[in-house]
Amino acid sequence: MRANTLPPASDGNASVQTSPPFYANETSPPFYANELSPACGPSTGGTKFIIHGSGFNFSGNSQQQSTATLASYWAHPTDLDDAKVRFMHGDKILASVAATIQNSSKIECTTVPYTRPLLHTTCESWGSVSLWISVRGSPYAQCKTPFVYYHQPFIFHLSPRAVSVAAVANNDADVSLRLTVAATPQHTQTHAQRERLALDMQRHVMHFRIVPQSPSVASSSTIVAVRGTILPDDGAVDGVRASIHVPSQLAVGTYAFQIAFNNTDFPPLPSDPIRANHADDDDMWTSWTSHGQFMVFSPPTLSAVSPTACFYAGGQHVTLYGQHLAPPGVTSSPRHHATAKAIVRFTHVVSSSTTHATWTGGGGPYFVHASFTTDDPTTLVVKSPRFNDAGQYEVAVSVNGGVHFSALSSSLLLVYWKPTCEYVTPAYGVSMGGTDLHLRISFGQLRHEGDRPRVALEDSTFDDPNGLIRVRFMSDLLPTVRGHVSSCRKFFHCTTPKNAMVDQFRHSQLEAMGLQVSVDGGVVFFDLTPKTPFSYYAPPKLRMYTPVQGPATGGTTVHLHVGVPIPDIFTCHLRFRGAKLLHQDIHDVPMTKSADGLILTCISPKWHLEPGEAYAMALVELTLNGVDYVSDTTEFEPCDHPLFAGLGHQFCYYAPPRLTDVSAKFLSCRGHDQVVIRGAGLLECGGPIRVAFSNGTTTKYVDASRVDGDRVECRAPPFAPGPCDVAVSLNGQQFTGDWTVGSHLKLASRSPTQVQFVEEPVFTMLAPAKGPKAGGTELRIFGEHFVDTGQIRVRFATSTFEVVVPGVVTHGVLQCVTPKCPVDGEETVVVVAALDWAIADGAMYIVSHKSKLKPVFVYE
Repeated sequence: MRANTLPPASDGNASVQTSPPFYANETSPPFYANELSPACGPSTGGTKFIIHGSGFNFSGNSQQQSTATLASYWAHPTDLDDAKVRFMHGDKILASVAATIQNSSKIECTTVPYTRPLLHTTCESWGSVSLWISVRGSPYAQCKTPFVYYHQPFIFHLSPRAVSVAAVANNDADVSLRLTVAATPQHTQTHAQRERLALDMQRHVMHFRIVPQSPSVASSSTIVAVRGTILPDDGAVDGVRASIHVPSQLAVGTYAFQIAFNNTDFPPLPSDPIRANHADDDDMWTSWTSHGQFMVFSPPTLSAVSPTACFYAGGQHVTLYGQHLAPPGVTSSPRHHATAKAIVRFTHVVSSSTTHATWTGGGGPYFVHASFTTDDPTTLVVKSPRFNDAGQYEVAVSVNGGVHFSALSSSLLLVYWKPTCEYVTPAYGVSMGGTDLHLRISFGQLRHEGDRPRVALEDSTFDDPNGLIRVRFMSDLLPTVRGHVSSCRKFFHCTTPKNAMVDQFRHSQLEAMGLQVSVDGGVVFFDLTPKTPFSYYAPPKLRMYTPVQGPATGGTTVHLHVGVPIPDIFTCHLRFRGAKLLHQDIHDVPMTKSADGLILTCISPKWHLEPGEAYAMALVELTLNGVDYVSDTTEFEPCDHPLFAGLGHQFCYYAPPRLTDVSAKFLSCRGHDQVVIRGAGLLECGGPIRVAFSNGTTTKYVDASRVDGDRVECRAPPFAPGPCDVAVSLNGQQFTGDWTVGSHLKLASRSPTQVQFVEEPVFTMLAPAKGPKAGGTELRIFGEHFVDTGQIRVRFATSTFEVVVPGVVTHGVLQCVTPKCPVDGEETVVVVAALDWAIADGAMYIVSHKSKLKPVFVYE
């Protein structure tokens, strides 16, 4: 076979110079050029390629060169090099370059730049040039394979930019690309360029190199060669689609893609891989080098965030805990630490199911770069950004430049505004600690940042599932205490600590205390300025209280004596609390203070007694703030009654007694008659037992004593004649019966406890005045104020005997039958018996002091 030849031409302007006509009958050069390797290259030139053929060891024909008949185009002074290669576009010479003959079958040459403009009309033929080779002055012979120029493609877009190492190991990772031929990211790709790129991708094999960029893999990994695959063209103007299958041998790290259609001319990579891994935005716009980077990474896993609450103003350190939090390539080198960054994302989460109003509309997401100062991949510390809105935020971290984020869904970060306190309740707490303190909380922005209205705690989404609320009392001696949100969501609740300065409080009584609150576990504290500051007070010093018993119907006036005056700022209450486990009645009653503050007075509440229960003990507790029922009882004087043994601080509630009978029914107006009152519930509970005698307008009280379980005895007071009712009190204060507003008993016509006070009879005459010793004499005693009580007794008494006989009153005359005289002796012996009488059983035997004569009966 004969190679095509053409006459020599001078290497002038390739755009105007044409080759001499082709002569088929000319002598053919003794070599053949068949193939090119590579057969394509970038239009920028500089591609070293090999021309494969045979006969390249031709040394030239000296005889022909000396013959005068040698054609003028067979030899030329400039063609005496090893070889010459002409780049021709049709019949136009683009350039002529020297080539090196390596052996008889290979010639090495370097391409020249291809500057012909790319137009839509020349898209098909653009870049295709024929090569003409001359060896040691031989005629130019055309290579059978043309050389095809192409625009160097760059990676415009890569997705995903990060691939999980697990997907790579499972041979299940593909990366999609968009290729462009624009010079820089700031240049626009023309339609003709895009069309030509699509043709090149179809005509040529896409060769990719995966070059390690991370310092951790650059020294141990080699460059991996892969081939790309054309994806269906979507017609997008910004690039043509392709894909690459990521080989399974890639380790964790950062890599860069290089593309070359000829598998030779790969675009250069940055000289500093570390800087390329963290390129600035300016580099992204001026060069394509960082656009072809992707990452094989171990996805980070977040396990916790601390603290779980963060102040919205920013600058607070937030620590993330998990695994694989360090970007690939972070080593112990300080240089690597300085450039390695993770991205932490904060996304506002607004729950549609919440029953509370949101703080404001959604905000974010916020992105923060975190630099690494250690090689610990389990901990990441980042400074929080300034949040526009408060609420719950999801925290996510990316170690591959924001391509993939791993979120912590099990725990959200609470972003809060500045907490403020409107008031505290109670405003006072006992110095012994243990006060249930409630702080009325609302949230607002800092004062200098605007006038957004404050949000009340119950209207916010604030929650404290991790128990991070802390309340600090501004004293070096007091510890910080934990707090929590109250059930009504209006307050922060805490328990006050014990104040060690209690001894000083006994003199000053009060000490105001500043408060601070933290909602992030004590990281940031805020000063609270309630309307009334919280103050500690010394526990009240109890001396005694009287009475210590009262009926279950309540109404007992209880006086509580204290050793130190109670200031007027306190509103005191006395609590009556059931002492039994199954009897937990609780009643708080207000107390009034005396002028000197040493006596507190209240009215006992009603109390529930179980059926058949005679009494019940109730614990008595004093509070000055409505919360703390703590007192100093070192000087307390308990009741010494056996019922209160071991229960000195209690109040005895007893069932109200029910009176059933009184004897005697008739009482002398002079008083001092013995009265026995019977009834149920006459309990001895340590209080003074008293009996009241009242006729509705006048009431008199006498002391009494309990005889047994159902009897009480007393002496009747002097009283005006007439009916009178009797009442009993077991505590010296509250009596049985119905009483009027004027503190008198209401007389009832059929009261079992009614008695009759009568005047003393006045004796005037006795008839007969003598009678036989055998008795039986009907004796009539005349006088005034004799009343038939049905129980009148007449007593005959001498120094040696005493006999009592019954008497009756008829028409104002006392009548009786004389008893037998018990004195033995002669009938002539005269026995004189003195007479006196009692108006009822148990009444005194008396003779009125108004009587001028003394009644005497003579036994003859």
